[in-house]
Amino acid sequence: MSHPLRILRALDRRLRLDLGLRRLAVFRPATIDLILTKMARADDDDLEDIQFLVRQEPLPQGRLETAFSRARVPDVPEIQELFNRARPKVLALAALEL
Repeated sequence: MSHPLRILRALDRRLRLDLGLRRLAVFRPATIDLILTKMARADDDDLEDIQFLVRQEPLPQGRLETAFSRARVPDVPEIQELFNRARPKVLALAALEL
């Protein structure tokens, strides 16, 4: 168990005992968020990572398209171009896993 997780769990136990609060939710980025961050470069290593992610959690094309349209891509032409070039590759990887 990682140190940050150990600290969060200890804090969670303490808060529940002392304050009677509900369990704290530990932040875990959604698979779709991880995929979107990888798309800014979309080199072969990133595409392998994306393929691994969609194997773990298959995502329908509609959900990916919605995420693509809502993504905040930096206003840098090179990054936008890479992101847009990665779209069909990511959709193709996701289609293989459905």
